[in-house]
Amino acid sequence: MRLSQIALSVSDVRRSQRWYRDVLGLESGGGTNLFAGPLSSMVQGIPRAASTCWWLVDRQDLFQVELFEFRSPLVREVPPDWRPCDIGYTTVSFWVDDLDAAMGRAREEGSERLTEPIGESGARRVCLRDPDGVLVELMEQEPRSDTPRERPRAEIGVVARAVTLSVPDLASSRRFFEEILGLPVAGGRELHRPEHEALWDLDGAKSERVCLWADTSWSSSSRTRIPPGAPGPRATGSATWGSSTSRSAFATARSSMRHAADARKPGWRATGRRFTWERGRLST
Repeated sequence: MRLSQIALSVSDVRRSQRWYRDVLGLESGGGTNLFAGPLSSMVQGIPRAASTCWWLVDRQDLFQVELFEFRSPLVREVPPDWRPCDIGYTTVSFWVDDLDAAMGRAREEGSERLTEPIGESGARRVCLRDPDGVLVELMEQEPRSDTPRERPRAEIGVVARAVTLSVPDLASSRRFFEEILGLPVAGGRELHRPEHEALWDLDGAKSERVCLWADTSWSSSSRTRIPPGAPGPRATGSATWGSSTSRSAFATARSSMRHAADARKPGWRATGRRFTWERGRLST
């Protein structure tokens, strides 16, 4: 099982595509106006669905960020009283090779950081909001591995590393992701610590967390199984107990061997939820 994409419903796909490209450094992967009609409605579970879709890629193989601007049905904004501890997707996290440069580009685009960076030099983190208010965490330290394996687009200085979900029942959600989707627990790795809650204005929050990762044991280039001991997860995630407009899709080992172009067909998408669960509540 591997994370194949993170999809975001946006109000202006051109604006969002520019933001993720110019601020984070993702590269454009094309787009389409063809996501409409009965097939699109069936795949997305939305009656009379019609949208414009653009993709962006980071340095990983067989992964993309997918941006949807729906023409039908009409979209709804995130409620103004939404909090990161509310049920649903909360944060998308990226490792960037130059945190200061990314923060500078965000400032130029009018996306000020929510707080000052947290952490020591070389391990700092900061949180921004994209044009539609989605929380985007930037990590200076690579959380996956100190010796990451070679990637096909090494010149891109950004990699999606985690998606976070706040859930009402940590045990039930964990069973779903572990037993049904097959995501293993990221033993010995702590994606978020209590002090990181301040990044999204939940300083002092209390939570229970479990961190899972998507298996990277299949290589798209060689189409062979990577031997045990090779660098582990392509991304991690967490779930919290407790929304945003994002969702994620997972591919099984069999489907991950398809050509990258196949991954862009609407019928290949699957519904899924984020990796890291943090069962959390605000402290009183």
